Amino acid sequence: MIKGLDKKTALILLLFGVFFLGMGIFNTFFHGKGLAETTAVIERIEDIQDFDAEGDPITTHETYVRYEVDGKEYHGKSDVYEIGYSVGKEIKIYYDPSNPEKISGDSFKIGIVFMAVGCVIILVGGFAFIKSNKQVV
Repeated sequence: MIKGLDKKTALILLLFGVFFLGMGIFNTFFHGKGLAETTAVIERIEDIQDFDAEGDPITTHETYVRYEVDGKEYHGKSDVYEIGYSVGKEIKIYYDPSNPEKISGDSFKIGIVFMAVGCVIILVGGFAFIKSNKQVV
């Protein structure tokens, strides 16, 4: 698999790995800093039909929620959709205490995925880089 990678390609892989690892660390540990957690109820889910770069149809989903902060009800669009979401389901969201209308979904899970992918890419790129150095001799 990595037999034919040259030093330049290995370095590019390492950079991508560091990028994914950094994004994972940010999403897991820093993205929600300063935000308060609450429970929201899904009001509706909209299926958005679109096309990818090759022209193949794809479906994305927009999740609209209702939540309460300090006795006041808010409505907003969450930036997270997961398989199994349905109208009426309770989900965890985060809001800005100084502006409760600003909400964000739970970025912890995607952060873990980014960190795992980043580590794998770093390992593959590092192994390929070491291997390409040995082949030059």
